[in-house]
Amino acid sequence: MPATTDLVIYFDQPFVKGEGLLNLRKLFGDTLVESFDVANSSLINFSDPTVAINPANDLQHGIAYYVEIPNSAFINLSCRKPFSGMVDKSTWSFKIASSTGVKKKSSVSLLLILPNPNYGNFSIISYIVQPYSVVDMHGKIVCEGELNKGNNALSLGLNKGLFYLRTESGRGKIVVI
Repeated sequence: MPATTDLVIYFDQPFVKGEGLLNLRKLFGDTLVESFDVANSSLINFSDPTVAINPANDLQHGIAYYVEIPNSAFINLSCRKPFSGMVDKSTWSFKIASSTGVKKKSSVSLLLILPNPNYGNFSIISYIVQPYSVVDMHGKIVCEGELNKGNNALSLGLNKGLFYLRTESGRGKIVVI
């Protein structure tokens, strides 16, 4: 992704600001790059159903980053429950592309798997239309298809275990309990 890209979250239900700090960190070394106060930062723009995070400075080319979001950051208006949060390196990580000389702002797509862990029924929230595949621990494809923009409800009848979701915009773990 380009260094000038806003970081965008797409929700499938109405939400409001909660509280806490969103942290942008370097993937290797866990160095804190920037923190954003959800309730007060002017660098976080809310436009239901999206949240755009605009880092104060351009990110470095060739560097991988990840975003930590506490479960208190966003509240679902429908059920008044908090967003589950993103507290590990793999949920939302990305790498800044090498410099191309293009200084155009665009949106990075985000992939959310909810709930996770689950019992085989879950939703994948995608910001763009894109192909996907679900693979088991041995790399065998157990399901593939295309994700639509927004909420994609899946019921795969998977056995208990750890599975991986692969897409053009990222990847994630699916835990079936």
